[in-house]
Amino acid sequence: MLNNYIKENNDTLSKVVENSDDEFSDVQINTPPVEVESDGEIVEQINSYGKRTRIQINYSFTREFENIEQAYQFLKDDSNNIWSRLRIRKTNDGDKDCYKCNIKNCRSKLFILFHDESESVSLWNSDILHEHSSNSDEKIYGINQITKDQIGILYRTRVKTATNILYAHREKVSEYKDKKFDVDQDEINPLYVPGLQIPTKLQINNYIHNTFKPKIEFGEGKKKSKFSYGDLQFWVENNLTIPDNEHETFVLDYLIEYNPLIPSASKIRLSLSTKNLLKIAAKTDHLCADATLSICTGETSDDFSFVFNSLIKAQKKLFDYNYRPRTLIADGAEAITNGFINAFDYENLDFKRVMCWAHVLRNFDKRIYFITEEANRNLIKEDIKELQKSYCTELFNCGYELFEKKMA
Repeated sequence: MLNNYIKENNDTLSKVVENSDDEFSDVQINTPPVEVESDGEIVEQINSYGKRTRIQINYSFTREFENIEQAYQFLKDDSNNIWSRLRIRKTNDGDKDCYKCNIKNCRSKLFILFHDESESVSLWNSDILHEHSSNSDEKIYGINQITKDQIGILYRTRVKTATNILYAHREKVSEYKDKKFDVDQDEINPLYVPGLQIPTKLQINNYIHNTFKPKIEFGEGKKKSKFSYGDLQFWVENNLTIPDNEHETFVLDYLIEYNPLIPSASKIRLSLSTKNLLKIAAKTDHLCADATLSICTGETSDDFSFVFNSLIKAQKKLFDYNYRPRTLIADGAEAITNGFINAFDYENLDFKRVMCWAHVLRNFDKRIYFITEEANRNLIKEDIKELQKSYCTELFNCGYELFEKKMA
């Protein structure tokens, strides 16, 4: 429309410009040099003439994952690169989890794009190639990050002596199992970890006591008197790894939302379990749920849905099992029932709902006092107690019909 207007009024515009007394002069705008990378989109590099130039980073689609856990695992398994998080940015396309290659002198970047319409995420790589060239004369000290991670995993699973950690590393360093005879065929070693080094006992002890252990315990002899949200976040991230020991506790899922304006409105949801307990749960069709006011400040349906969903995710991740119990055992709280329905995708009460007998009996005592004669109250109470002894649903329904006819 603007172009049409200019064409129709071209003569008028020309006259106005010719009669104008205003003079315009060019104003030079000095753009300050970029000192720090701006959001990972514009960076500086040294060109062939030794001068700094600004370049625009372009990203291209690499691959798609079903969920964020698969994407994180893909980055963790990338033995050729070491990825470290820069930040999480909100964009029109969705949230972007930005990473950079943490190898010295490497400027390559990528981001994980969250899709609003589904749980799937996509991986986008920058057009800056990896630069991992190293100086052969430069001596490398210490142990690499892969070896440090393996020491940390073993230490968390109660393998804490340098000797045992060293033995465990020897089982993981070779791609193939040791041969008993030279004529034996090569057999893949399932414990093999690419890039793993064999450290000395001194290196293991130095790393555990000087770096790893103080990092977890906030410094030996210098434990904090208060536990902050940041400390909780740090503890959770250090306990997300699934241990080899079936009886070792680890974090299934967590939610930490700190509200600095209204601290009482902050939310902390944490789900813990062990591989052995999850294995037992997978063999049952019922779930028993409860809440303790000593450690819970809220008992909403969202709180219980979070716990139930964490069980679903853990069963799928560990055993590739679609966990969906058909019986809920709990007190009469509607929050537990609604949380169970939302998490396991039930419609209303199309599952078995078993109430806690103690809660039922206490509520029964409160409502039976409209019957004036004490003898009749005792008879009804005895019938209810007998009905409670039913060992199957069919027997309970039959007994309930007889009890209803008796009271009619």
